Amino acid sequence: MRRNISSLTIVFCIVLLATAFTNFSFSQEQQEPQSSLMVDIQVKPGMQFEFEKFLKDELIPAMKKGGSQELGVWNRAVFGTANNYILSMPMTGMAEFDNPPAMFTALGQYGAQAMLSKMTQFADSARIYAITQLPDLAIASQDGYVPKIGFHARVTVAPGRDAEYLKNAKVVSDLIKKTSAKGFYAHRVGIGGNPNQFYFLVLLDSFADMEVWGQSFQKAVAGTEMPSMAGIVQLMEYSMYGYNAELSIRPAQ
Repeated sequence: MRRNISSLTIVFCIVLLATAFTNFSFSQEQQEPQSSLMVDIQVKPGMQFEFEKFLKDELIPAMKKGGSQELGVWNRAVFGTANNYILSMPMTGMAEFDNPPAMFTALGQYGAQAMLSKMTQFADSARIYAITQLPDLAIASQDGYVPKIGFHARVTVAPGRDAEYLKNAKVVSDLIKKTSAKGFYAHRVGIGGNPNQFYFLVLLDSFADMEVWGQSFQKAVAGTEMPSMAGIVQLMEYSMYGYNAELSIRPAQ
């Protein structure tokens, strides 16, 4: 049965989406942990085309007009929850949310609210949360690299076992460095989500490339004593997402 949600919830998520994040530094050499705002949207069955058209023709132009400089749009690619979209954008701190969204300045309050309310036509649900990058585990992609697809792992760790898990995850990260991955990013979920969850994303060029990466990872693992995750990891979920370059806003390099 389709879930009933309030229009206000959807609009609130997208209003936050429309806030300009103008102070973010898009440097591959940045070592300080970066935080991002994530909006997880479940689109109604059969409404994907209309949803993407809305993003392209209305929401994204309004965000650009309001000053937004970066937005990543990902959608489920074959494996995972159908009709699922992830919209991500950098944030510099909670103080940003003390100010009105820049899009309201660009379009006016009523114009922005009217445009954003259209989101309820397409979305069954929307959840907003923050994630923080774990730079010690990351493998930065080359400058100018445009993502294609990503192998996504969502890991739920037992409460109080995060330090042990991160120590073990570093072993896996070092192995991934020996593979054909185009990039690897690790994040911890913060406010709005489960603080015992970690997200990992391996950047790849194609599904064929994913097969090559899998083989190279198995080769790296061979002969390595892998740390035990027994009692530490409660749940692991794998999915694939495709990066929608046409809908995303990429910062000037």
